[in-house]
Amino acid sequence: MADEKKEGEMDSEKVQVELLKTHDQIRDYLLKMQFKQINEDREKFTFVLPLQVNFDSGEQINLKTRIVITPIWIFCKCCILFYTSIPKEPDTIFNDLMEQLLYANFFYSELTYSLDEERNIYAECDLPRIGLNFENFESEFNSILFGVLHLYNEIIPKLVKSIKKIDTYKKTKNMYT
Repeated sequence: MADEKKEGEMDSEKVQVELLKTHDQIRDYLLKMQFKQINEDREKFTFVLPLQVNFDSGEQINLKTRIVITPIWIFCKCCILFYTSIPKEPDTIFNDLMEQLLYANFFYSELTYSLDEERNIYAECDLPRIGLNFENFESEFNSILFGVLHLYNEIIPKLVKSIKKIDTYKKTKNMYT
């Protein structure tokens, strides 16, 4: 039994080493992608960073993006719209917005929109940890930016005149994972 426990502990240590390697790899990728502000927690295998989005109108917002590394998956989530920012008129707008987001999830294979328990809207991507490379990480991560632009430039104008673009980076306290 003691040997089994040591073997299990070694497996746990090996997983920790692999997760740290992946953490360093993702930090290098983020630097290569020119992210200037990267907050990382090596013990929890997480990153929090602002995704800067520039619109053709000249507007700019910073959106809180969280990356969580697990033994099997890398989860990237970005809070792109607060529920409180969605107009209440017409009264069907939230349902109409959800319908458009679900359609986009179906139509665009790398794009995923989601909701947290407060009904805030996220764009996210999940990648397998094993076999991670820069090209795949960059492509998947850029789908989040595509999701933001698609929401504000394509979906919202179909439903309402506009929805104010708000920074979520400093205003989002907790993010689901």
